Amino acid sequence: MEQTIITCLNCGNPYEGDFCPSCGQSASTGKFTWNSLLFALLHAFDFERGILFVFRELWIRPRQLLLGYLSGKRTNVYPPFKYMLVSIAITAALNYLYDDLGMKEFVVNGVEHSFDMWTSTNLSIYHIVLLPFYALSTRFFFRKWKLTLPEHIVLAMFALGQMNLTEFIILCVFCWIPGIVSFSTVIAMIIPGYIYFMMCKPRNVGSFFKSISACIVALTMFVLVIIIFTVLFMFITNGDLALHLDLRQTK
Repeated sequence: MEQTIITCLNCGNPYEGDFCPSCGQSASTGKFTWNSLLFALLHAFDFERGILFVFRELWIRPRQLLLGYLSGKRTNVYPPFKYMLVSIAITAALNYLYDDLGMKEFVVNGVEHSFDMWTSTNLSIYHIVLLPFYALSTRFFFRKWKLTLPEHIVLAMFALGQMNLTEFIILCVFCWIPGIVSFSTVIAMIIPGYIYFMMCKPRNVGSFFKSISACIVALTMFVLVIIIFTVLFMFITNGDLALHLDLRQTK
C-alpha cells in the first residue's frame, strides 16, 4: 500500500509517514481548537516527558535523569531552560497573590531597599543572574564530575527550577500556616543541595558537606555581588544628588 507524500508545513520537506524526518513535526496539524489547546497544556505537564515528569525524577532519580540528559538522552526530558522559566512564571504568578510574600527590607547607609520585592517582581532576572554562581561553585566543588561549565549551568537550571516548583507547592498547600513564606524559602534553598548530593557517587559525609557548601558559596557570592552593586549605585546616586545641590547653592 503506497503512502501519500506529505509536504511538511514547517520546513517544506516532502516525506512519507507520521512525522517529518527533517524537523520532526507531526503530519497531522490543523487549526487550534479547545481540545487541541487543552491537549497542548496537559502535554507540557504530562508524566512521560513534561514538567511533572522532570519534577518527579529530580526527587526520585536525579542522577539518572541529569547524567542521561547530559550524555544525550534528551527526547523525553523537558528542556532545562524551559523548566526553569516555567517554574519562575508559576512562582511569580503566585507572588502577586500574596501581599506578605517576603518583602523584607534591609538598610544600607540609612536608605531602605526592598531587595526581596525586587527579586519577586524580577524573578527571571534574579535566577538567570544566579545561574553562573551555582555553576562556578559546583564546578569547583565537584571537579571529579569532569563536566564543562555549560554542563554545570544545565544542572543549575534544573536545580533552580526544582527549587521554584517546590516552594510553589509548599505555599499552595500550607498557605494557611503563619510564617510559611520564610519556612518555604529555607526548604527551597535546600533543594539544589539535595540534587547535587544525589548526583554524587558514593554518597557519604564528604559529598554531603560538598553539596551544602556549593550552595552556600554560590548564594554568598551572589549576595556579595548584589551588595557591592547596591553600594556603588547608592554612592553614584548620592554623589549626583550632592553635586546637584551644590550647583543649586552656587546659583
